[in-house]
Amino acid sequence: MACMAVASMSLSSCLNGNSSNNEEDWFGTPAERYQTFLTMRGNYAGKLYFPKGVDGDGKFENDSVNVYWSMLTDSTLVLHTLSPRVLTTFVNDAALKTAINTSAPMTLNCKVLYTKPQYKMFFAAPKTTEQPILLSGASHKVKFFAQQFTNFSYGKRLDSNNVMMQLVFTAIQLDGSSDNKTDREFPIVLKGQRMP
Repeated sequence: MACMAVASMSLSSCLNGNSSNNEEDWFGTPAERYQTFLTMRGNYAGKLYFPKGVDGDGKFENDSVNVYWSMLTDSTLVLHTLSPRVLTTFVNDAALKTAINTSAPMTLNCKVLYTKPQYKMFFAAPKTTEQPILLSGASHKVKFFAQQFTNFSYGKRLDSNNVMMQLVFTAIQLDGSSDNKTDREFPIVLKGQRMP
């Protein structure tokens, strides 16, 4: 919970400190964005914090798993071998939740847009990810949806070797149905260190 709160507060303070808030102030030139990417380029290992439920006050209670990701181009970020269970806390169908949780680890690709170097940030857009599952003895597919390039789906370089990011997931759909299988939007927070 603390990581999720800190992540949200960090971005809010950055945004509030920028009085003009126009796009040029944040994103600068392609060369400036590439310079920011170079300060973060690499492979990372760390923890992914996700809600495992809510307490009596409606606040998220968190759990964590190990996570690995790569930032190897100036436009993409890849989360490797992500356990689908980090995205199913609020799935309202027990059989579906079990089917997703027991499916294979997945790769989550994100588009990223870096800011000017002084902000040490990027905004993220996790691509819609389709995952094969086995539900009631039959093959199905679920899709995971997330916020795209918002003030809540972003990352920040904390120091020369550490990056923290938050991604907000909005929906899970089964077999192309528009019916959302999750009860609420929720964040996942990743904090990791660049590997040598």
